[in-house]
Amino acid sequence: MVSLTDVWRGLVAACLLGAGCADTTYYTPLVMPSRAIVPKPAAEVKVLTAMPPEQTFQIVGTLQVIEGSEDFDINRMVGELREHAASVGCDAVVITSVDRRSNRYTQSSVQGSCVVYLQPAAPASAAAPKASETVRAP
Repeated sequence: MVSLTDVWRGLVAACLLGAGCADTTYYTPLVMPSRAIVPKPAAEVKVLTAMPPEQTFQIVGTLQVIEGSEDFDINRMVGELREHAASVGCDAVVITSVDRRSNRYTQSSVQGSCVVYLQPAAPASAAAPKASETVRAP
């Protein structure tokens, strides 16, 4: 019978020998969203770095990607963070930390906050009227 320890040792050995270990992603919910959230395509999730969104929002959780055995690639890791954010229903992810330290004790990681808009975004066509349009009060 194979023990769990033997399986774990085999996985670690495969990573060390270059078989490649995938990056690991985590989501930690912090509060209950004020509205229902559902998974969506990753392309619909905005990635923000320095400024929070302009819309009213709520931070509902944290996301983290920890690199596997591959070299540090910020674009790959942010892409994985975005995909994971989409899978849990985030409207946006605000990157909060990038840690490039990688040694035998730690791996590089990217962290972010899962943002949920309190009101769904208005379609671009329903946004502000053009300067040439006249807005009349009812």
